[in-house]
Amino acid sequence: MTPLDRDLLNSPDPREGSGPAEAVSNQVLEDEDACDGQAKVVDLAAKVVDLSDSNHKLRVDNVALRARIQQLKSRSSFERKFFAILGLSLWFLFLYAIVSKVVY
Repeated sequence: MTPLDRDLLNSPDPREGSGPAEAVSNQVLEDEDACDGQAKVVDLAAKVVDLSDSNHKLRVDNVALRARIQQLKSRSSFERKFFAILGLSLWFLFLYAIVSKVVY
């Protein structure tokens, strides 16, 4: 063990303080830590509010998109039914024309 190591082992703990100047500096450091903690809490609260607003906006957009998809599905369903009925009507009209020519 070197003499420098012995001196470090025998030196007083700097956290204990050796006078009023160190006590004041320790208090200032603790106050700064408290302010940093409060700033972090405020930052986290602001992030939570931002995320909540973003979540709400995304939910509204999701509902709007779902309504739009449902509208498009409904419209395509109506068009399919309409064309099916129209096709069957034309088919029966064609059959009627053929039967009426054969009978007359």
